[in-house]
Amino acid sequence: MTSDNREQEIEALKARVLGGDLTPDTLRALANAQEAQSAEAAMKELLVVGRRVRVPRGEARARAMVSSLNGDGTIDVVYFDSDAEATVRCEEALALEPFEEEEGKEMSQDAKILKERGSILFKLKDYVAAAECYKRGLDSMKRQYRLSVGALVMLNYRNALRVGTASCLEETSVDVSYEDGSPDDDDVPRRAIVAVLPPDQETRILMLTTYLNLARCASHVGRNKDAVVCATLAAGIAQHDEHTDHLITAKILRSRAHLAQNHLKQALRDSAAATELAPSDHKSVQLLARDVERAKRAALRANKQLAKEVSTWVQSAQSKFAEQGGNEADCAQQ
Repeated sequence: MTSDNREQEIEALKARVLGGDLTPDTLRALANAQEAQSAEAAMKELLVVGRRVRVPRGEARARAMVSSLNGDGTIDVVYFDSDAEATVRCEEALALEPFEEEEGKEMSQDAKILKERGSILFKLKDYVAAAECYKRGLDSMKRQYRLSVGALVMLNYRNALRVGTASCLEETSVDVSYEDGSPDDDDVPRRAIVAVLPPDQETRILMLTTYLNLARCASHVGRNKDAVVCATLAAGIAQHDEHTDHLITAKILRSRAHLAQNHLKQALRDSAAATELAPSDHKSVQLLARDVERAKRAALRANKQLAKEVSTWVQSAQSKFAEQGGNEADCAQQ
C-alpha cells in the first residue's frame, strides 16, 4: 500500500470513529493502520542507499550496507565483513543498535557494558558483531590486568591447565606458586602463561562468562578451533573458582566444537566429564552424550567399511599378480 493510500485509509477510519462508530473492529483497524503507517515511515527512513543495516545471512544475521533499492520490495546489500552481495526483502532489514553507531567515535571500553552489548547482538543472531563486543571486553580486561609479581595467572604447563600466583618474574620465565599446596613451578616459560586473571571473583566471573559467550559465537560461525580455545580458558577459571555450572557449560561447548571437527576422542572425553559433573536430568548433557555416541557409532561403521574396501582391494591385487605368474605372498610385501 502506498503512503497516500495508507493516509486515506486512516482518515476514513478516523471519520467513522468521530461519527460514533466505536466498535472494537473499527478501533482495532484504526490502531493497526496507524501502527503500519509508523512502521512504513521507519522503513522508508532506514532503506536509503549507503545506510548500514542488519540483514539475514543463512540462519544468522550480519551487518551490511544498502547498495540498491530495487522497487520490487527488495534491496541489494553488501556485507561488511566479506564484500559478498545479497538481495533481501525490505521487511527483513533491521536498524543497527544505537551503540553500534558509536563507530568512529569514542566507544565504551567497559568490559561489563561490552558484554551486555554483545549479548544484545547475540540474541539478534549477529554472531560476528557480538563476538567483536566480547573480544573488546576481554581486551579491556587484559589491558587492566597485566603480568606482575602477585598476579593470578593461568598457565598451560606440563600438559595441565592450572591457576597460580606469579611469585617471581624473569625476562623469559615466571615462578608460580599454588594455593592448594602443590609444589611451586620455577622457571615457567612466559609463553606458557595463557591468561592473567582479575584478582576479585566478581570480575573473574565476568571474564569467564565472556569467554563462554565468545565460544558460542565462534561455534555458530564455524570457527571451532577458536571455540575450543575460549571454552578451555573458561573451564580453567570455572574450575579454579569452583563454578560447577559454568564448568559443565564449558565442557559441553568444547565437546561440541571438537565434534564439529571430527575430534571424536576429545569430544568423548569432555562429554564424559560433563556427565560426571552434571545432575542426571541435565538435558544439554544428555543431548551431548547422545550426539557423541552417534558419532562414535558412525565412525566405527566407517572404519569397518574402510577395512572391507582395503581387504577387497588387496585380494584383487593379489589375484591379478598371481594370474601374471607371481606369488601372492610376494605381492603382499611389495
